[in-house]
Parts: sequence; structure tokens; C-alpha cells
Amino acid sequence: MTLLAGTDQTVLVALHDLALAARYCDRLVLLCARLPQVDVLPRTRAVAIGLNSLMKTIVITVSVVSVGPIVAMEGDSVRFRTALLLPGMVAAALAASTLPAAATPVVVLSQGHVDAVDVHYEDGELELHVHDETVDPGVERDPADVVFRVLPGAQTTVPADPAYRFLGQAGAPVWILPEAQDPDLLWPGLSTEELEAGVFAGDQVALTLRRVRGPGALSVFTTDAFGAPTVLANSGDGTPDRLTLATGGHQHVNWGFTRAGTYKAVFQASGTLADGTRVVSDPAVYTFQVG
Repeated sequence: MTLLAGTDQTVLVALHDLALAARYCDRLVLLCARLPQVDVLPRTRAVAIGLNSLMKTIVITVSVVSVGPIVAMEGDSVRFRTALLLPGMVAAALAASTLPAAATPVVVLSQGHVDAVDVHYEDGELELHVHDETVDPGVERDPADVVFRVLPGAQTTVPADPAYRFLGQAGAPVWILPEAQDPDLLWPGLSTEELEAGVFAGDQVALTLRRVRGPGALSVFTTDAFGAPTVLANSGDGTPDRLTLATGGHQHVNWGFTRAGTYKAVFQASGTLADGTRVVSDPAVYTFQVG
């Protein structure tokens, strides 16, 4: 799968429920000779429409065939723009139940504090979570279940200082979630607070921005007391970009977006344990809706 996906060839994936398919595809299309083509996303409608359509035939299960470009792929984790649902290609996975389990609802975060990239090490594995403190008590979420909303109030213009050219030409529109908290906007941080001292060599891990798909560039940067920026990651000049994070820490950064629209950013954590063992998290796709 990795080799095929990496060369943008068609990839065949057998999935046994529509809810699971909906988590890995941006579009699902039901095809049947006796039925018109039916889109079965958004995923809140996927189960009902898919099942009702299939019940008009004898078949009660589907397969998923990717025919669109790949949005993000790292290792064996693949997300597709478009998929076709073809009745009857796999065994009857729904025979044991009336309906497949519903997909986890997407949570939209637009204001308040959140550790957007929260690095954990559990049971010998690095993991990326979202620590949502917009609710009380705070909760851990899967990045796949979260949309980070960059409200229109985040729009500003690129400063005249040449040091900010990574955001575009001076005076051009840019959307920024700032390093310092603005109560009217989302305040996303980076956290390694769950990583204990002495577990990782040098008490540090790496966070890599693998790729970004969207209408513009995404950048992560800090500013000093005099307003000078330090760019930590910038998809505008190519990825991957690697950030070094001290364990047991927490920091806030500026998140910059050069155009309105939807961005999907793939992050991955890695590190070396004190005994020399290398550990790498699964890649996680973060969705930002800008404007």
C-alpha cells in the first residue's frame, strides 16, 4: 500500500463499515447497477443512506476503492479525497448487527485554550493527542475528530518588516492565531507535559510537520519582545520541517495561514529513549478551517 500510494497509483482498501470508511475518506460514492450514483457523506448521513440504498438490493456490505488523489499518507495510514463504494465485494460484515457503529462526531474548536499537538508516551509508543481545555474538565481528543476553526477575526495583514516575507508580501491578507492569548480566538499550543524526565535521551523529542494540503501556506513561528519572528515550520518553502521540543514542557506559537480555506497538516512525533531505542508516532492529520 505504501509503495502504491507514494506513486499516486490506485489503492484498494477493504473496509467493513461505512462509519470507518467515512473517517478516512473525504467523499464516499455508492455505485450499483440498479441505483443512481449516491454520495454518502457527510458521515452523519453515511450509515443511513448507505444502508437504505443497499437494502434495495440483496447485498448488505461494501468495499472501498480509492480512485482519487491521496490527501495524506505516512506508513500505512492513508486518507483519500474520493472513494467508490461497490456492493458485494466483501463478506457480509453487517450480518451480526442492524447498523454499523456511528462515527465519532467532529468537534469544532474556535475559542479558548487547547494543546493542539499534545505528545504522549504510553505503553512503549509515542502518540499525538489534542488536549481540549475549552471544556471543564479538559479532555483528550483524537486529532482526526477535531476541526480547528480560525475565525475571520484572525485576519490581519503581513507586516512591512522583511523578516515576515514568509507570510507573503507586505500588506497582503494573512490569518494568524497568535502566540499571546486573544479571548476571541482559538489559542492552540504545543505540549510535552505528559513526557517524564529521563525517559528520552536529552529530555527532548522531535515534532515534524510532514506535509500540508490547503489553499495556501501554513507556518508556525514565535516572536520575541521586539516583534522579530523565528520561523519553526513553514510549508511555503517545503516540508518536512522539524521542531525540537523539551520534555515536560508547554509552549505557545503563532499559527499563520496565507489564504482562507481548509488545511490538512500532517504531524508526527519521534524521539530516542534513554536506552537508545528509536520511537516514532503514527502520523496525525490536523484540520484547520480558515476564514
